[in-house]
Amino acid sequence: MISHTSNILVLLFFLCTTLFISFSYSTSFPTQYSILGPNLDRDLSKDEAMLLFQQWKKEHGRVYNDLDEMTKRFEIFVSNLNYITGSNAKRMSLSPSHHHHLLGASKFADLSPTEFKEMYLLHDFEMATDDNGMKGINEVSCQAPSSLDWRQKGVVTPVKSQGTCGSCWAFSAAGAIEGVNAIATGELINLSVQQILDCDPESNGCYVGYVDKAFDWVMSNGGIALDANYPYEGEKLTCQSSMIVHNTATIDGYGHVPQSDEGLLCATAKQPVNVCLNANEFQFYHS
Repeated sequence: MISHTSNILVLLFFLCTTLFISFSYSTSFPTQYSILGPNLDRDLSKDEAMLLFQQWKKEHGRVYNDLDEMTKRFEIFVSNLNYITGSNAKRMSLSPSHHHHLLGASKFADLSPTEFKEMYLLHDFEMATDDNGMKGINEVSCQAPSSLDWRQKGVVTPVKSQGTCGSCWAFSAAGAIEGVNAIATGELINLSVQQILDCDPESNGCYVGYVDKAFDWVMSNGGIALDANYPYEGEKLTCQSSMIVHNTATIDGYGHVPQSDEGLLCATAKQPVNVCLNANEFQFYHS
């Protein structure tokens, strides 16, 4: 039985496009040419790149219609590898305290940046224009810990994939509720992104959505279903708003984080915050 949650969500909003993807890698490729990001830090010969491409295709089940298509994808793959290795080489040249993110040959490595953007980043995340139910949170100061990982606290569910549906707004809303529910009840549960996608009347399914309006719908509905009972399908379907039974979590408010480093720090020290960001750099993100 999931207890009813009654907490104020702390949120940070940016007008942007978001992406939630899980990546898969293989360690069966020879170590010096590993698909894993750490070893992709030098230019590869054409033969090395082809060997990596064959391993990558097998890892991700990629099959092409004909030789022309495979040739085109290999050329894009090599171009992306050059970008990945260049970025990783730059990272390795920095001091340990200034390392930036690490790139690897993700499942999107045969897509050009333009194709990736058109396929996955076409749909903008948006905020509703009114502030019904939205309140600002006054600037606060706090004694934040030197480090804090909410995943280790057991209040963040695993990374999920939205597929080709522009449902980032629904994933973002569900994830925020999952976190605050786990803090309040001590139980981490996966909530139904699909129910939000189907039922929020203020959003437009896979094409545009509003995180704040998603929260409004959950509050008006009296809760949200479990993902196990209302699983994600990757497209907008018929709304089943009553599917919450007694296993439900809900909220009774939400608000903006103060627009300052201190405000964000203090909010994050209290609970996981809802953040949206431009996902262009995540095509090859490894860690």
